[in-house]
Amino acid sequence: MKTMSIGELVRRPGTAQKLTDKGRSVRVTHRGKPLWVVTPDVSQPPSQKDEKREAWLDRSLDELLAETPRPGKSAARMVIEDRR
Repeated sequence: MKTMSIGELVRRPGTAQKLTDKGRSVRVTHRGKPLWVVTPDVSQPPSQKDEKREAWLDRSLDELLAETPRPGKSAARMVIEDRR
């Protein structure tokens, strides 16, 4: 469990969000005394989101690896063209 002050939570809420997205809890303190514990939402298990992301990544990598290499082009050039 990560501990952060209330001021840090106000200044950097994204840090707490990233931790809870990963399934970790965050203890919020004020002057060293615990106030709250921010926990991840358990209504949607992270495994569903992870499965969707993994499926997308697998499809994308399969498409990428199925392409035949284009002779005469560097890998950097192919990445630049693919991002357009």
